[in-house]
Amino acid sequence: MKLHRSNEITRRALLRSAAAAAVFGKVAGRLRAAGSGLIRLGAVDWELTKPADPGALAVAARLGFDGLQVDLGDVKPMQDSARRDLYQSTARKQGIAIASLALGILNTVPYASDPRAQALVDAAIDIAAAMKQRVLLLAFFDKGDLNRPENRDDLLAARLKEIAPKAERAGVVLGLEAEIPVERYRRILDSVGSPAVQVYFDLVHAHTPGSDIYEEITSLRGRICEFHAKDYGNILFGQGQVEFPKVRRAMEAIGFSGWMQVEQWAEIKGDKPLGFDETHRRNLKYLRTIF
Repeated sequence: MKLHRSNEITRRALLRSAAAAAVFGKVAGRLRAAGSGLIRLGAVDWELTKPADPGALAVAARLGFDGLQVDLGDVKPMQDSARRDLYQSTARKQGIAIASLALGILNTVPYASDPRAQALVDAAIDIAAAMKQRVLLLAFFDKGDLNRPENRDDLLAARLKEIAPKAERAGVVLGLEAEIPVERYRRILDSVGSPAVQVYFDLVHAHTPGSDIYEEITSLRGRICEFHAKDYGNILFGQGQVEFPKVRRAMEAIGFSGWMQVEQWAEIKGDKPLGFDETHRRNLKYLRTIF
């Protein structure tokens, strides 16, 4: 039967949607399996040493973390297969996982408003696919802050919609992390309409002050790819304002299983009485009693 052109276009769109759903059903299964029903606890390289530093893997292993979130820097070094191989061989040697990847350069090259940014995300997806990584954090702070007038949500959504099919094909989830209300996250995700674009939920950044982060987690069921763990006002988890047992219950309510990365050191000004190593070890030990 010959289809009318509009019907043919609709049919193709449905087939693409079905294919994307099949791919991301498998990806979601791998993300769940990665935690074997539990939350795995990682660190971030930009706090242990510096972004894009393979030496951070050894520090994360020494401190007892399960994995490390790796920032790709300006992406150029990580486009070299030898550099990627170094990361993977070092991770095996240290007995630690590469948990996920991050693109912190978007803080200085704003994704919504800088024409150079899409090429960075495009290259980062290729790197993630080559390293068999499924989560790529897109950071929106400083110059990339989505509350700046030039970084409009419609511009952001348009760029994400353009790149999402490539992420879908690669099996890579783009995790958005910003200081915006959960309603704005939902509008952006609805506008993009791709399972390859989700929220990277930071326990401080992903909500406005005074909002209920536990309710926000449950309201984003199926749309959170990973978490950053941190607390309000105190570098020692459990001594600030975040109720981590409630965070765990909210995660269980949405069926989340996967990685939570500790990102705390650089964000808390002032007193750090236990020092670098012991603060990380103490916070990791605290989280393990809950997660």
